[in-house]
Amino acid sequence: MNIHQVEQGTKEWLDLKKGRVTGTRLKEVMGRSPKKLMYEMIAEKYDSTPGYQTSAMSEGTLKEPWAVDQYQEETGQTVKEIGFISNGPDIGLSPDGMVGKRKAIEVKCPSLPKHIEYIVNGIPSEYLWQIVHYFVVIEDLEELDFVSYHPNFPIKELHIVNIKREALAEKILEAKTKLETFLKEYNQLNAQLF
Repeated sequence: MNIHQVEQGTKEWLDLKKGRVTGTRLKEVMGRSPKKLMYEMIAEKYDSTPGYQTSAMSEGTLKEPWAVDQYQEETGQTVKEIGFISNGPDIGLSPDGMVGKRKAIEVKCPSLPKHIEYIVNGIPSEYLWQIVHYFVVIEDLEELDFVSYHPNFPIKELHIVNIKREALAEKILEAKTKLETFLKEYNQLNAQLF
């Protein structure tokens, strides 16, 4: 595991992500036909076009520092920013923050209806594999706080769900097994091009 102290969003950070399975991509690896992802990952190694970002993603990026400040205030824990963590040449992660060496935070700044949904229902299924990916990349990680933040919800601006490694043990093993198969095929496909 290598920690890269780069600022997220910079060219250096984007270059580190290229051609790697990152947190948001694990869901595609775990899907039925990950071949499309393989082609995208190979293509992005050679494409200098900046990545696509929706307006919701941009808004979330703007609110994330507020969420982290609120999290630190509420929990009394110090969050360290990390640009990128790689684990081998083909997988990596851009953590929203680390609390010491064995705890991470994943921050979401969703719409107000989604924030309320996360409070009521807990961790949304669409983020399960992204959370599992933290534990795959950071092998010493013991726990993760999933944080949902919306500054316009006075009842509960900040919602935290703590997830322990042992609770996801089966999913972590499943992800590692599927990743191994995916990366073998990905690297074979990559080799065919040369």
